[in-house]
Amino acid sequence: MTINIQQLDSSGKSTREEARRQIANKLITCSIILIIIAIIVGAILLGFDKITPENFINLILVVSAVFSGLLGSAVTFYYSAQN
Repeated sequence: MTINIQQLDSSGKSTREEARRQIANKLITCSIILIIIAIIVGAILLGFDKITPENFINLILVVSAVFSGLLGSAVTFYYSAQN
């Protein structure tokens, strides 16, 4: 999908703003899905005694720390277009 950032869409919004919104929404959605997958996989591994509870906690902390930075960047990127 090609987006021309110089034009206005049918509702009068710039396509640049729409592109920023789409990027932010997709990044947030993917991040939430990946965090849920990490929790499920960690819980399965914990259930089969493949990892210790401490390792499960560390897994969740690392995944959430990485994605919180990405989510913060996405929200900042989106709202910087609002001003």
